[in-house]
Amino acid sequence: MGAGAYLSETTGGEVTLSPTVGAEFSGSALPAGWTTSVITSGGGSTVGNGWVAVDGASVLAPTTYTSGHTLEFVAKFSGEPNQNAGFGLTSALLPPFAMFGVKPDGLFYARSVAPGQLFETAISGSWFGAPHRFRIDWNATTVAFWIDGTLRVTHTIQFKGATASMRPAITDQTTGGGALSVDWMRMTAYAASGTYTSPVYDAGAPVVWQTASWVADVIAGSNNVVVEVRTGTTPTPDTTNWTAFRAMSTGSVVGGTSQYAQYRLTLSTIVPNAAPAVKEVALTFVR
Repeated sequence: MGAGAYLSETTGGEVTLSPTVGAEFSGSALPAGWTTSVITSGGGSTVGNGWVAVDGASVLAPTTYTSGHTLEFVAKFSGEPNQNAGFGLTSALLPPFAMFGVKPDGLFYARSVAPGQLFETAISGSWFGAPHRFRIDWNATTVAFWIDGTLRVTHTIQFKGATASMRPAITDQTTGGGALSVDWMRMTAYAASGTYTSPVYDAGAPVVWQTASWVADVIAGSNNVVVEVRTGTTPTPDTTNWTAFRAMSTGSVVGGTSQYAQYRLTLSTIVPNAAPAVKEVALTFVR
């Protein structure tokens, strides 16, 4: 993975731009720097199958930040009281925080809390027992809460002074009855640009390369993806036996006869909270 590029797992694996904070919760341990703290006796967090399950514990990102960030994540709330995810500060649910959460009344809330300020808005709908995509825009004077691409709640609030810093956080203050599970979490800003160079693909014998095509999420006018392809006759690219990288348009002809091929992605954005994502690249050939 080149500088500025990031392998996300939103829908099974995409190349995108590096976020300021990113956690895909793959493997069997928390990402480097992330910490977990037990809140209730018997509680803890477990990483497995691409999710972190938090039950009677908290999970915190390594570093705190001030306003001007967007946090997105996919989570499954079980509906147990005192499950919260979003921006927080400590392992305890103390101000400041800006989170989606379940209160003891069993309702689902957008919650923005700072010393002397409390805004909690119930969000109607069915949000428990299934994954949903959540987004929190933390701005200088507002916090906006989105679910599945729809703006649900906006609070006018300022986090000031000693309470002006928060971090991505997940908390579940009770054990049993179901954990709060999170698939991934990413916080802006995204890198302005990044590159990814694929492994060398071996067709097994010299072939005639046909077309290059790809599937990508791109917001026109905000971000961009450039796909380049080169081919060669040796397993290791060099300047003698390989062509130079050539920019392609999707569906265009690669051309040439050789055994090996490679592609390079260059991603860019001019909007800090929006990044392109390349989901699939296909190079076709005939023998």
